[in-house]
Amino acid sequence: MVSHLCVFAAKKHQMDAVRALLSAGAYVNTQCNNGISALSMASHEGCIEIVNTLLDNGSQLETRDNDGRTALWVAAATGQTNIVRTLLSAGADVNTQQNDGSSAISVAGAIGHVGIIRV
Repeated sequence: MVSHLCVFAAKKHQMDAVRALLSAGAYVNTQCNNGISALSMASHEGCIEIVNTLLDNGSQLETRDNDGRTALWVAAATGQTNIVRTLLSAGADVNTQQNDGSSAISVAGAIGHVGIIRV
């Protein structure tokens, strides 16, 4: 249960809470019932500091939610250019597709996040 709190702390931009939970032993790669991880949530919310902290603590880049979305896919879909750069620099797979076959690049283009495509 403590590990799931990390996802909610990321959603609320609570960096101190994320650090405290990780220090208390929260599993960095835990997923909620819908499969969303703390890294995906922080990527969605544009919390670069939390993304970096999670990556520094071993968060897995290719963890997928129930729809097959990775943190990179989520960041691209929500126009989080700096997060996309960070995830790609950390080794995220730009060709990974979610369950419907869409990739991070295709969804960014479809939504109009041209800056993401240039990364």
